[in-house]
Amino acid sequence: MKAFKILAISAVAIFVITAFSFGHCGNCDAKAKTDEAVKLESGNQTICPIMGNKINKKSYVDYNGKRVFFCCDSCKGKFLADADKIMKKGAEKGIKYADAPIAQEFCPVSGKKINSKIYTDSKGKRIYFCCENCKTAFEKEPSKYKDKT
Repeated sequence: MKAFKILAISAVAIFVITAFSFGHCGNCDAKAKTDEAVKLESGNQTICPIMGNKINKKSYVDYNGKRVFFCCDSCKGKFLADADKIMKKGAEKGIKYADAPIAQEFCPVSGKKINSKIYTDSKGKRIYFCCENCKTAFEKEPSKYKDKT
């Protein structure tokens, strides 16, 4: 009987530890919040799109010209695995993601200085061009310019 109690207590302990381990990353608050439990405020991003916790401005990914913040670095991979869906969901809820800084200086097609108003998004990355003609050329054959982006 004593062995049964020890076995039962061990099983419960393993269940509890496992449940908490998969519910959140090690750097987040003690409990992950579900979409229903998180009140998303319309406006600038204040919560992690993965865990629902307060964002950490040091943990982010630049995606399609937007900077998406997370509560911890563990959430970045989860975001990138389904980024378009997560971004769409945030937009539907009125979340405004910050603009990512522009690091690109030259057009991948012509080599001239970029115009920050002329761009396209390709494979999760915003690519800028000097003119609409270069943008069109890139969109027809993006693989031709992959070494320049």
